Amino acid sequence: MEYFKAHVDGEVIYIIRDPRTWMRVSSGHAEQVERMLTSNDPAIARSLKEIAKVPRLPGREHLALYPVVKLTNRCNLTCPHCYLEAPGSMRRGKFDLGYREVKAFIDYIIALGRAMKNSPRTLQLFGGEPTINKDFANILRYARNQGLMVRVSTNAVNSKTFQSEAFSEFYADRGIEWRVSLDSHVREVHDRFRPRSFERVVTNVRYMADRGAFLSIKAVIGSHNVGSFIDTIYFARELGATQFLYSPLSITGAAARMSLLNKVTTRMITEKIVAAIERDAGLGTFLQSSPLARYLKLIYTRDAGILPRVQFHINHDGRVCPQDNLFEYPDTHFGDIAVGDYAFPRLCEYQALLEEPLACKACPVSHYCPRGDYADLAAAGLDSAEEFSVCDDIRDNIVYLMSLGQRGVALAATVFGQPR
Repeated sequence: MEYFKAHVDGEVIYIIRDPRTWMRVSSGHAEQVERMLTSNDPAIARSLKEIAKVPRLPGREHLALYPVVKLTNRCNLTCPHCYLEAPGSMRRGKFDLGYREVKAFIDYIIALGRAMKNSPRTLQLFGGEPTINKDFANILRYARNQGLMVRVSTNAVNSKTFQSEAFSEFYADRGIEWRVSLDSHVREVHDRFRPRSFERVVTNVRYMADRGAFLSIKAVIGSHNVGSFIDTIYFARELGATQFLYSPLSITGAAARMSLLNKVTTRMITEKIVAAIERDAGLGTFLQSSPLARYLKLIYTRDAGILPRVQFHINHDGRVCPQDNLFEYPDTHFGDIAVGDYAFPRLCEYQALLEEPLACKACPVSHYCPRGDYADLAAAGLDSAEEFSVCDDIRDNIVYLMSLGQRGVALAATVFGQPR
């Protein structure tokens, strides 16, 4: 029976590949447990299957659930860590997708989802800064009229736009999520990577919240703000946000060229959030859509549902890409929505390759893992058996959360608002 073992504070965590389960035991029982796991006893295998996780990999019917459309590669900020500045694809010329081609894609994706009996749930509008696209409002309105939830990833910097009468009408619609980038409650910290934007973002977020907008605040966590981001969570709540999300600084694009090396590990972030929630349970549900919540669901529930990693990603130039982190690799781009070529068979091929790469198939921790940066794989070859560069970091975070035991169970209940 294949397993991964880690020692934590006098205990041993065993993460078993098949059946997918894990256990936490004292060091004194480790030898007995290892004899059990290597015994090939059918009775033991049956017992472990009774507590095993439900292994659910996405199928082709999940490819239309959360389509991403990058409406433009233009932006009104020049953030030094921006992934759009990656060498290879994003800023060679200026591109905006037009209303007609995006409308046609929306119609296609809805028809495809219905045919597969798994209709799209959320259309994600990205950029650059998506609100710069002159057809943004019409595209947003059309998607909502077709019954799609819409998530807009934005810097919310332009007060003329975000405090306009046209946009104000959108804020009353809770089917539109405005995911706003705000890296810190401290002006100087936020403006370090998003120059001269803090005051405008905060003013616009307050305006949006006052008009009922569904607001998510998202922070990119690096060495510049890891020491203070818990206070940023409270600040986001005070601004009127609905939820708070975060992601570690990704060393791609301009961030890689400027050597903005992120010395912050996933576990460092997780430990700070765990401590904050244990001090103040009221933060739990505010973080329900965060990476921590996904880890807790995977570790402390039997069936965490399906979170596809491969979707339709429509680039600013109209080409299809299977995964957001592959924007630097034009060889992985295909089709062209301008001529109605959505290349669904190609997307299915990439799904088979990328949902569980070769390295992940051999890893007992795979079930609990959100995966790393697919650009790692592309650099080595998408069919490579090499691990992601962040695999050790992710495993360390997973082992830490498993080591919490009953504290982890309580934490999951708090985050998901379940009675204890």
